[in-house]
Amino acid sequence: MNPYTQLSGTVEDLLSSSNYFYVVKMDLNGIVLYANTKFHNQLAFYKGNVQGTKFSKFIFPSDHSKYQNLLEKTLHLKERNFVMDIRKLSHDGFDFYWTRWEFSIYSIEGRPQYILGLGHKIEKFSDINIDLPVGIQDVHIKNEIIEGLFENNLIGFWLWDILKNKDQLSLSLMGLLGFSSNGDQLYKGNLKWKKNIHPEDKKLVNTNLQEHFNSFGKVPFHCEFRIKIAEDDEKWVIGYGKVVEWSSNGKASKMVGGFFDATGKKKSENLLKKQNEFLRNLNFNQSHSMRAKLANIIGILEVMDPKANMVDSLHFIKMLKSEAKKLDQVLKQSIAKTNRLDISYMSEAESTR
Repeated sequence: MNPYTQLSGTVEDLLSSSNYFYVVKMDLNGIVLYANTKFHNQLAFYKGNVQGTKFSKFIFPSDHSKYQNLLEKTLHLKERNFVMDIRKLSHDGFDFYWTRWEFSIYSIEGRPQYILGLGHKIEKFSDINIDLPVGIQDVHIKNEIIEGLFENNLIGFWLWDILKNKDQLSLSLMGLLGFSSNGDQLYKGNLKWKKNIHPEDKKLVNTNLQEHFNSFGKVPFHCEFRIKIAEDDEKWVIGYGKVVEWSSNGKASKMVGGFFDATGKKKSENLLKKQNEFLRNLNFNQSHSMRAKLANIIGILEVMDPKANMVDSLHFIKMLKSEAKKLDQVLKQSIAKTNRLDISYMSEAESTR
């Protein structure tokens, strides 16, 4: 079968006109050689020719990366097919929906030549599958959904047009930064998510961004840093983002990302750090104090003479009792301090939730 011609044969004809299955034939570089009617009809927004276009243009970027990894793995293991779920662009080009595909690798004279993909739409919803939106137009809707899933840890989304140096922020993020959605800044594009990064953390963020750009998205942008918020305050956040559009010369063009509240996480880390420091000091002080009391007891026992008269023996026994009580007091204090630490730590940890 010539990979550059339309599918032929009874089964191929059925798939070509199917109202349920998507059929796509690609070369090893992901260039579409053929797509059936259903695949074409679901891309009404696309004015170009699907044939000759990269398959990656019609699916979610991170799913294309997974596709490439699975393809390389399948070729390496000399297997013939693999199955995966892919988010495909909707008919208007503004959103994605889940599809399930089986890709088969066809060889000619023992060499892989082209890939045939057979897919269909599926219903799939899970918090671990939610990814960043591709445009600000659907940010506010998804923001409401994801905020519930992440127990309000999600602060908001941003859309960064890198080439035009313009940002768009979700309403929740604008509110945190002290801007009103009715403010002039929103329409002039003066709101910049990077402007609000704490000066001491800018180097870290820029380094992570550059790694993401240089790897063409393979190294994720994901780091913890502080942002300046309203009333000259600051907040720890976990920043996450991904380039969703690249220019023709391979430069990052558009990027979407989000901030997750890391305040509770940082408080827990600080509490744990304080607890560890306290325990180290407690262990050092108490161990030395107990060893000193124990050394006194051992010293008294060494100088005691079993053959001494009763008066001398009673004197040493009295000293032993005194040192034993001191040792017991040190142990009680150590236990009391540890208990107070547990109560204090639990109380502070509860306040961070």
